[in-house]
Amino acid sequence: MKRIPKPVIATFICFAALLAGLLLLGNYVLQLDIVKENRAFSVRIDNKSSYDLVAVETGLLTSDDAGKTIKVQPNFHAEPIRSGTSQHIKPKLSSVGEGGIYLKFTNSNGESFERSVCSYTEHVTGYTKVKVTDKEIKVDESCY
Repeated sequence: MKRIPKPVIATFICFAALLAGLLLLGNYVLQLDIVKENRAFSVRIDNKSSYDLVAVETGLLTSDDAGKTIKVQPNFHAEPIRSGTSQHIKPKLSSVGEGGIYLKFTNSNGESFERSVCSYTEHVTGYTKVKVTDKEIKVDESCY
């Protein structure tokens, strides 16, 4: 049986280490805000309230010919967002020019809320973080 030469083993180990380093670097780059801002729009909902969010809808806000704000392309999230959990939602929205993105939800207590989660967008890219508590709804948007 022939032995594998030490330089071949060393080359294999260096290649494996380089590959692992590139994978870690790639994962880091994907988490950078500048990369997230250029992806299709997504929203992360952190439900810290006492109630489940049982009906969640996202969609675009735009203007009709008369200048009246209208909702288009509604997307309904199928699963409830349980109290104390977070969900990452990627609504299927396409650009209709200048507009905004809304989030509407109803909790298990029957209360409905609606917020702008992207006050201005032309490209429907970026992300928003929404924190829902019993006392407030905090929106942190980074969309374009």
